[in-house]
Amino acid sequence: MKKFLIIKITSIIIIWLLFGITVINNNENGVVFLFGKITDTQLSPGIHYILPYPIETVEKVPVKQVANIVVDDFSESQITKGKGAQYQRETRLKPYCITGDNNIVTIEVTVKYTVWNPVNYLTLSDNVEEIIHNITSQEIIKNTAIYGIDEILTYGKQKLASALLNNIGSELEKIGSGISLSFIDITAIQPPKEIQPAFDDVVNAKVEINKEIYNAEAYRNRIIPQARSKADTKIKESESYAKNEILIAEGETERFSYLSQRYDKDKEGTAMSLYFDLAASIFSNAKEIKTIYPDGKKSDKMIIDM
Repeated sequence: MKKFLIIKITSIIIIWLLFGITVINNNENGVVFLFGKITDTQLSPGIHYILPYPIETVEKVPVKQVANIVVDDFSESQITKGKGAQYQRETRLKPYCITGDNNIVTIEVTVKYTVWNPVNYLTLSDNVEEIIHNITSQEIIKNTAIYGIDEILTYGKQKLASALLNNIGSELEKIGSGISLSFIDITAIQPPKEIQPAFDDVVNAKVEINKEIYNAEAYRNRIIPQARSKADTKIKESESYAKNEILIAEGETERFSYLSQRYDKDKEGTAMSLYFDLAASIFSNAKEIKTIYPDGKKSDKMIIDM
């Protein structure tokens, strides 16, 4: 009987000692606790032996694995946990975020993170995900209040995600969480369903305004060069006309000066020459010119051969 008891106790001890064998996977880091005190922080992947519980324990922390947390406190989806769900249960109202221009939006965010310091991660809290969830909710409220709704829903969405990534990361670093954020994904952001049609009308109106502005600018860009081209043509024609008229006027001036000098020298000859020039210009299409004397008789003699 005594021998059987010894064998039984020995078997129990052996089985208990076998519980000290632990396996650390490739994407894990083991932290060893001796009666609750950390004795080893870098238990590498592989098979290890430690003293069985309750003497020593091993906490396996996934250090090379990206973990996801969905923060849906301000989402249109059915919220089942978190402060958003608690708010709905207590008030029967939907939680929304307020933008910088006093509009409301619903938003759902996915936080992707990795653990870089297993010791800090384990000593921070029993529920690290809840801490990340609460910090993210606070930062969503603060950062959506900075931007206008148009910016958040369009070109500012990525800017909001970057701001959340930086601010949440800073808060986690302050508390020594041992967590590194990998990515912030805004999986959904939109006005509440109840006001979506009205919001669509506003968006469509803005699209039409931008369309009209674009058409007006296109017309301006098309018509202004045409007007400038016509103006340049008119200016060039005017300049050419002015030069031509100036040349004609200068020519007439020189001719008048010449005739004036000639007239001073030979008044009768110059007068006769001017008379015949005038007659030639007036009767340029006539075949012949005959004189009529003061007594009314005609001369059959052609005096000018045209």
